[in-house]
Amino acid sequence: AGRSTKGTGTGTGSADGSGDSDTTNYGGLVLQHIQRNRRSNAAGAGRVRLKITIAPNGRVRNVAIAKTSGSTRFDRQAMRMVKMASPYPKPPPGQRPILVWITGS
Repeated sequence: AGRSTKGTGTGTGSADGSGDSDTTNYGGLVLQHIQRNRRSNAAGAGRVRLKITIAPNGRVRNVAIAKTSGSTRFDRQAMRMVKMASPYPKPPPGQRPILVWITGS
């Protein structure tokens, strides 16, 4: 499901979980956290899909590009934004990396 914050673009989050509600809901929590912590048009225009691994303490362990926007600058800024929003809510046990779309306008 997509979420939109006027003036900041949209994004969707999904967990690569096994269907456990804690695991699947966590992707949405991460996306909400990113949306709350992003600055309007901070990353410019574009759309990138990021794979985010969050440590048990809520800190970002790794951010990787799953699908590039085609703009190295946009991709780097989106990754930086995800890292700067740390710490995130603590993940449930066994949480896998999360795929999130970051869209700028």
